[in-house]
Amino acid sequence: MKTGKVYIAGAGCGDFELMTLKLKMLIEEAECIIYDRLVNKEILALAPKSAELIYYGKDNCEGGLIQEKINATLIEKAKEGKNVLRLKGGHPFVFGRGGEEALDLVDAGIEFEIIPGVTSAISVPAYAGIPISHRGINTSFHVFTGHSKDDGEKIDFETVSKLSGTLVFLMGIKNIEMITSNLVNFGKISSTPVAVIENGSTCHQRTVVGNLETISKIVEENHIQSPSIIIIGDVVNLREKLAWFEHKALHGHKVLVTSEKTQAKVTSRLVRSLGGESVECPFFTLDKKSFTIPRLINFDTVLFTSPQSLHAFFEKIEDIRQLLHLRIGVAGEKTKEALNTYKLQANIYSNSYRTQELLNLLTEKEEKVLLVRSTSISAELAVYSQSITELETYYVDKVLRSDEEVIAYINDVDIIAFPNACTVKTLIDSVGREILATKLIIASNENTALKIKSYGLHVNAFGNGEITEETFKTCMETEHCIKGKKDGVVNRRNKGFTHSARAAS
Repeated sequence: MKTGKVYIAGAGCGDFELMTLKLKMLIEEAECIIYDRLVNKEILALAPKSAELIYYGKDNCEGGLIQEKINATLIEKAKEGKNVLRLKGGHPFVFGRGGEEALDLVDAGIEFEIIPGVTSAISVPAYAGIPISHRGINTSFHVFTGHSKDDGEKIDFETVSKLSGTLVFLMGIKNIEMITSNLVNFGKISSTPVAVIENGSTCHQRTVVGNLETISKIVEENHIQSPSIIIIGDVVNLREKLAWFEHKALHGHKVLVTSEKTQAKVTSRLVRSLGGESVECPFFTLDKKSFTIPRLINFDTVLFTSPQSLHAFFEKIEDIRQLLHLRIGVAGEKTKEALNTYKLQANIYSNSYRTQELLNLLTEKEEKVLLVRSTSISAELAVYSQSITELETYYVDKVLRSDEEVIAYINDVDIIAFPNACTVKTLIDSVGREILATKLIIASNENTALKIKSYGLHVNAFGNGEITEETFKTCMETEHCIKGKKDGVVNRRNKGFTHSARAAS
């Protein structure tokens, strides 16, 4: 049997989008992934369903025995002929024990590659508005492991205290009192600024600031936990002006995205760009339907109600010149953008995604209409004078979920985003309305918002056919949604408030 190859890779820190393109490619092709506790689960979601996932969740109080098991597993899986991805948080060669694993692979005669990752030592301070180096302040920075091991070299605090550059301690939160007191005892000025950053580059990032004398108490009072990193030096003072990530609209918030999977990816990326964390839980899937485009010469107008129906139509059409005589209508901005990708402009446009509102724009010019959509609404078409033929291009199918699964998803978030009224009904029919009463709720359009309100629930904001950045920002402007800063801490925003829906009143 041919021996496999091992890739020792860094997944970056926290933020899913900080992984490298090379790592993304390797994950999508992986046969076996051995990963640590600090690896973002969204990264693992990219792995093929056939991939074997093996978790070794050691923290910084565990070491040798688990590491030996990891090394042995790498060798075992490679000898099974699998290409193995060893996935670590941060960078594998920055206190990641990647070198030890590579040496064991060399001894076993197994081929390997090192895939660098974004290390928290530099990236996490940047997310907290702290440059690791800054002209006029320091010309060096020094990175240390903050926890000691029996087999490791102890930190020479007498030497370290004399360094003028920025000091960075990784995995040191449990030893912060020992670290700061030793630095002061060996001559470091007690007023030297210190920042501690918890859960860096994630929506749960928190930063506390003090000095060598006060920081231990501040950390204790604010219950700062691992994973955290410690930054010591005058560059910390720049945070007062440069802090950016913790000011994002959704920082500290977790959003349940209930759209179908394609749209859910778009919404999730928007959530991350606003500093939040998304949890995807689609209640419907869109599956292409087998259909035949009728003779277009028999129509004078074609209407598209969604990007999905439009793309399905254009995948089938053999010659775009068949549309030359037709007036084209679209519902919603995204559908118009989809039409534009085919170098076509809409003659009829409704900024709403409601089919009825698009149909209401028809005039006497549009006598024979082809309505391209997902499911039939023939019962609602009788009120229109035009001859309307429906062309269904895809199915909308429910995703079967247990009540327990839905409840677990809801309890894990503080914002719920609804794409349509059907999803609202499905969710509430499943678990009831009470569980939603303490959540922030947003909707993609007014019709969906009205459906939510019919259950006696508040709607904090709704979009004009889609959930946008402005929808989220409007939601966040409601009373009590944003907590201020206090004592150098960017606090997590509280969950459980019932808000008046300013934008949806």
